[in-house]
Amino acid sequence: MKWQPLVVQGLSLSELPEGVARYRTCVYLSDRMTLDEARAFLYNGRITCLSAAKLYGLPIVDQASVQHTHIALPRNRGLHYSLSRMMDDVVVHRETARITENPANPWVVDFRQAVIRCLACADIEQAVAIVDAVRFRRLCPVEDLQVPDDVPGARRIREALRRSRGGVRSVLETMARLQLEDAGIESRAAVEIPGVGEVDLLVHDRLVVELDGWEFHSGKAHWLHDLERDRRLVERGFLVLRFDYDAVVSRSEVVPAVRAALSQAVARGRR
Repeated sequence: MKWQPLVVQGLSLSELPEGVARYRTCVYLSDRMTLDEARAFLYNGRITCLSAAKLYGLPIVDQASVQHTHIALPRNRGLHYSLSRMMDDVVVHRETARITENPANPWVVDFRQAVIRCLACADIEQAVAIVDAVRFRRLCPVEDLQVPDDVPGARRIREALRRSRGGVRSVLETMARLQLEDAGIESRAAVEIPGVGEVDLLVHDRLVVELDGWEFHSGKAHWLHDLERDRRLVERGFLVLRFDYDAVVSRSEVVPAVRAALSQAVARGRR
């Protein structure tokens, strides 16, 4: 069932009963609809791109990118400024192809269309993070995301697919790998080390890069586990660098540290 808001005029927020929210000239049941869906209703469109990706549980690199609701509209449909449509809280995507809805939630475009729109619009870091997640979670065959050359954004889509890798478990791994790749440093993701387990990234077969999101710092047990892994890696002749969330998202710490570690490894080898 497609739940629709009720368009109203002159109703103050203080008059709204519990469970009823207001957006511009409409009110809606907050347990039946989200703000994104209410915006889609007033703009007579469908949630797409990064807003849809977030609903599908895909990683969002910058949360500011989904503060506005991404709305898909047919290219030939008129859209005029009004009190209901002030254009200040949406990103409108004009689609030439038919907009296909998700059967489970008709306010949202289907999964494939949402992902393709992300790859065509988002920067390369965000786009690759989405494809990496699709691969790792096996949400759909990556081949299904390929598009003909004449589709708008086809070149960006191909680039995201080309730079994606299997086995990448988190957006931090994607970000760190791309930072290294852009600096000319190749790495491999999800490499199994005998006696240790799977490591996040392996550079030049000897330097292990481990990435710790906030969720992995919940207690002493996780900290001790990381120390034990690092010890076993060092015993096997590996160098280990460990970066937290802030170090990765700063985009200024990973590459210099890796370069320094590689230089030290080369210097030791000459002695």
